Amino acid sequence: MKSKNWSLLIGVIYFVALSIFQSTEAQNVINNGNAIVVNQGAYFIVGGDFVNKTATVEGRVDIDGTILLDGNFINYSTNQVFVNQEAVPDGRVVMRNNTITQSIAGTQPTHFENIEMHGSNKILEATNSGAQGVLLLDAVFKLNSNNFILYNNQPTAINHVSNYILSETNSVDGYGTLDWKIGGQTSAYSIPFGTGSTNSDDVELKYISQIAGSPSTAGIKFATYPSGDRYNLPYPTGISSLSPYEPLNVSDRYWITDADDYVSRPFSSLIFKYTNHDVESGNSIIESNLKAIRASSGDASWASVPPAGIVSPDINTMSVMNIPVGSWRTNWTMTSIEVGGEFWVPSAYTPNEDGQNDVFAPVFGFIPTNYTLDLFDRWGELIYSTHYFKQGWDGIYKGELAQQAVYVWKITMVKPDGKEYTYHGNFTLIR
Repeated sequence: MKSKNWSLLIGVIYFVALSIFQSTEAQNVINNGNAIVVNQGAYFIVGGDFVNKTATVEGRVDIDGTILLDGNFINYSTNQVFVNQEAVPDGRVVMRNNTITQSIAGTQPTHFENIEMHGSNKILEATNSGAQGVLLLDAVFKLNSNNFILYNNQPTAINHVSNYILSETNSVDGYGTLDWKIGGQTSAYSIPFGTGSTNSDDVELKYISQIAGSPSTAGIKFATYPSGDRYNLPYPTGISSLSPYEPLNVSDRYWITDADDYVSRPFSSLIFKYTNHDVESGNSIIESNLKAIRASSGDASWASVPPAGIVSPDINTMSVMNIPVGSWRTNWTMTSIEVGGEFWVPSAYTPNEDGQNDVFAPVFGFIPTNYTLDLFDRWGELIYSTHYFKQGWDGIYKGELAQQAVYVWKITMVKPDGKEYTYHGNFTLIR
């Protein structure tokens, strides 16, 4: 055992008055700039909050034993609390309350050796907190638009007993991310994300590193969240549309795999688990025809190949295997492939001659034949028609720019499968 130079606490501590503590409540422990040592085999039981503060020096804890915590862990010191961590960390903090929500809070992050979560919900309030060893998950862990870091690059860094990690916050409110410092390891990793609709990890994300990336200290930030309406908003950060895909044919969920820490990104595979709600909530999705699509900030549109992915509707998974390094993207979702071909129709456009979005026209992933596009106003009057699939409406009707309103489109065409199809929809002209 390593030598201890700080105050020594041996055995089980039950809130007795010790010189290194200042306590404002009987059940809370406040470490006001002192050093606490919890030896191997010792249990330090905290019936309320553990508050780590600063006085003339930073409050700190050297732990080889166990802290059993019934309240919140709150840190105000910049040393991240747990010092003298071994190559294989052996100290544990056990958040064990079964009835009251517990938080990892404070103005500074806490870097635990090992942390166990049992019982009631746990909430991350101090972003960039993390664990050097293992996160044992036996409770709901809400990331709460914050980032939790796993420094252990082995798949066993998460010991998933039950429940899930809740990441569901979106790009507008701020992502809740799990930052796993996988670095140059090659192995299979599971992130037990859940939606909260069940007690299980129903949107689990699996990541398989096949050829290592670099540097060895790099990590990937994983997140997932549902989109909120029929247009699949809000989009991921840096993404302005779902082009060239029709929103109603896109699943109501995004996955984030941010590998910007890497200089050389790994060759890898991803397996996304989705819920029935993600593909059935107001969509026009043919689940058996789903494929994966991906985009990053700066991409003009979402891309599908390589690789498109393989859907398994019976177990609600999308497997995207053998992703080339050059095809890595931050944002992922799924779209339904229509039998016979795909096309996308915009929901709005602005014919104001600014060179952007001035013409209403569908976008095709194939060449239609016997094509007709008819546009109608809200009274059913035909205001535009064309038989050329690359031609669109510039908003001019009877020599003047049409008024701002909702219009109806109708497309009739023959797809590459040789069958005739008719589609209807509406769009908004914005002046």
